[in-house]
Amino acid sequence: MSKHGNENDPDSSAISPRTFAPVTRRKVLFGMAAAGGLATLTLPVGRALAGTTVNWIGWEGFDSFYNVGDYLERNDITFQATYISSNEETITKLQAGGLGQIDFNSLDAAYSGLANDSGLIQPIDVSRISNFEHLIPQFRDSEALTFGGKQWGIPYNWGFYPMHYDPDKVSEVPTSWFDIMKPEYKGKVVMINDPLANYIVWGSVAGGAEHSTLMTHKQLKKTIDFLIDVKKNHARTVAESYAEAADIFARGEAVISALGWDAVAAMALEKGKELGTVVPKEGTGAYLEVLVIPQESPNLDVTYGLINHAVSKEAQVEFGETLQIGICNLEAVPELSERLQTRYHYADLDAFTQKVEIWKMPPLDTHPTLATFDDLLEEYERFLKA
Repeated sequence: MSKHGNENDPDSSAISPRTFAPVTRRKVLFGMAAAGGLATLTLPVGRALAGTTVNWIGWEGFDSFYNVGDYLERNDITFQATYISSNEETITKLQAGGLGQIDFNSLDAAYSGLANDSGLIQPIDVSRISNFEHLIPQFRDSEALTFGGKQWGIPYNWGFYPMHYDPDKVSEVPTSWFDIMKPEYKGKVVMINDPLANYIVWGSVAGGAEHSTLMTHKQLKKTIDFLIDVKKNHARTVAESYAEAADIFARGEAVISALGWDAVAAMALEKGKELGTVVPKEGTGAYLEVLVIPQESPNLDVTYGLINHAVSKEAQVEFGETLQIGICNLEAVPELSERLQTRYHYADLDAFTQKVEIWKMPPLDTHPTLATFDDLLEEYERFLKA
């Protein structure tokens, strides 16, 4: 799964930003170099200026809002971005010479503990971030970011995996994920080839796991068996991307999804199709993007200023509206479009966050009861080949 897209190029949203590239303890905790060597990180070459040059790693398109209000020009900052296609790539870039060169980076919150265990990031002094108090508490105080009595990441965007449906062809609003099994939807269900997101939804719903990505081997098998049944007996197709799923809805070839991403509704709308979006009664999973500071970050004062700016009201409004995604500054919410406020349930956020759970990293090492990350990947191959 790769980069986020933008509203001007919906096809650039072709694949979810949540990545599920292969990860092992050997590769991540001890570095890719230990697994056979990795080239030294190469940073983009920019024009040398008298001010500070800041190096950032993150998703393409997620760097544009740092200059809201001409922040970079006013502070004489040259902002150099290194784009990534997976969270694992961020980890390996930091290991491959990034420490001491990278000032800060974007990371999925589920990876923050791993990055800390690897000695790659440093705790954040929240007293240096004045906008910290305005962040959504459910995200700001997440256990994924606050461990060892310290803060390890600053949330700046989020999203979730709902069900989509065509209100012109679905007589009743779906209430359960299992509604995709109804006879009237046979051959009209769209699945999406996103391993992680499928587990985030179906690991609990079909597999019975308390936390969707923390499954026993029995629960993992049950989940994949269910998805194979959907694929063979109910689905029209397995879309290779979220943009493709939006296209399929727009062409009227599917009426309900076995998986969704909150941005799919925006993609479909650009193609002239208004989709219904619902979180079924079983709930669903969520992701949280955060900003972290690597060890040996070379320009700490400037970095703290940029992170504080990134979660300011002005930058968050620009960020949310431009990319049509969830934001984390509560002060910015009233400035968002009504459609965006509704899509992300800001009016009932307390109740909504009870229905969605930020996904958790599966074990990387052999575990006495739980399937590992690699186990999940291997079993997903069985679904793809079925």
